[in-house]
Amino acid sequence: MQGVRNEKLATESWRIQAQILHFGDWRLLWINVYFPNDPRIINFDEAELLVVQAQLRAVLNNGGYDGCICGGDWNYDARRNSGFAISMAAFLDEVGLVSVWEKFPVDFTYMHTDNKSTSILDNFYVNDALLPYVENAGPLHLGDNLSGHSPILLHLGVSNIPSRTEEEEVRVPRRLAWQKADSDQIWEYKEVLEKKLEELED
Repeated sequence: MQGVRNEKLATESWRIQAQILHFGDWRLLWINVYFPNDPRIINFDEAELLVVQAQLRAVLNNGGYDGCICGGDWNYDARRNSGFAISMAAFLDEVGLVSVWEKFPVDFTYMHTDNKSTSILDNFYVNDALLPYVENAGPLHLGDNLSGHSPILLHLGVSNIPSRTEEEEVRVPRRLAWQKADSDQIWEYKEVLEKKLEELED
């Protein structure tokens, strides 16, 4: 592939910064994210979280790319049983993003102030089609790092990604088509989520 070209995209929030990197005719959507903190309770004020999710969803839905990487401080640890974690899991499934830590397991990315407990808050999420081309990923635990967050690194095998033909449709993450759902389907979806919440509280 030829050299990289950058195309910055306008976003509505400092929490979501996006650009498209051009590798020849192949386009990678690169997004830096910073999500609100997880209060680690089941019932919480999710207004700010929903706004950031909507902003990220809007960038993803715009299309114009062949693969995407969303990296940064998600403040989301998938191992937690909190309302925040439940909301994030549903959102990531909706937009079709998967964690690279599923392919490259990590110990932690964040050390809490007690210098003992850890969390996995920093992450790279990619679309399914891009995951096979991620060659390596992980945190860098550096002794001179003054932050509780460890830098995270990802190696993408760009040269192995097949070139896109003009006829190929640009891939975008899958998402729920709420506009096609009737009231009964939406009610059923809410009941399923409520049941899952009740199971977590037991």
